[in-house]
Amino acid sequence: DYKVTGVQTCALPICFSSQEFLTMTIADIRPEEDLPALSEATAKTIRGLQEATIWRHRKRNGAIIDVEIISHDLTFHGIEAELIAARDVTERKLAEEAILFKTALLEAQAETTIDGILVVDEFDHIILANKQFGFHLEMPFELLSTRDDRIVLKHMTDKVEAPDAFIERVKYLNSHQDEKSRDELRLKNGKIFDRYSAPLVDSNLRYRGRIWYFRDITHRKVAEERVQFLAYYDALTGLPNRTLLLDRLAKALAAARRQNNKLALLYLDLDRF
Repeated sequence: DYKVTGVQTCALPICFSSQEFLTMTIADIRPEEDLPALSEATAKTIRGLQEATIWRHRKRNGAIIDVEIISHDLTFHGIEAELIAARDVTERKLAEEAILFKTALLEAQAETTIDGILVVDEFDHIILANKQFGFHLEMPFELLSTRDDRIVLKHMTDKVEAPDAFIERVKYLNSHQDEKSRDELRLKNGKIFDRYSAPLVDSNLRYRGRIWYFRDITHRKVAEERVQFLAYYDALTGLPNRTLLLDRLAKALAAARRQNNKLALLYLDLDRF
């Protein structure tokens, strides 16, 4: 019946007095729904020091807490017994569960955003790379699964329009840990990305690496360039229009005045064009 034969301070986390605790069985302080698992565990022969396990216990006020148990078999007054050390780890468990929840939430957010996200620590180890990052940069899963940022950088260098400038920018930001950055990244396949980077710091403001965001703005940039083109060129022929003529003429006149030069303008009128 798992009778308690001795106790020293371990009853305090459960709020029973030592004398009161000596009159109880272990089953008295375990939640009823945990008793089948308790019976199964205690049915096993115990030899030597056991690894720490966590069991739920019931306090005197009925509250359930998590208790870390470390046990060792021994002979007590000629009776086969078990020495048990117990520690209340309820707060630690709650903190661990909170961390797990926050991690799951952050991972869910990373996978539902339209941005490609890459997080690299100070040792060039990839902490996080979401699916959008792999999709945007045409990154094979096998390559990302290496978690080696140097391999990923080599792949990206082969994809960008200006590889030397790309590498220099990455090196600069890695050596200037406090700096944030925003620029455009153009790939050889025509895609254009709004690239944002910021330092990754912990709660103690210690630098832990760098986070990168990549947003595909290809369609927006194409639309902007089309609007810019239509402002100065004819949509049908692609030839410069009157607006571009007047703009260039104004600049040429201003340059001629500054340099005290003359300017000639040739005008051709095409009938029935």
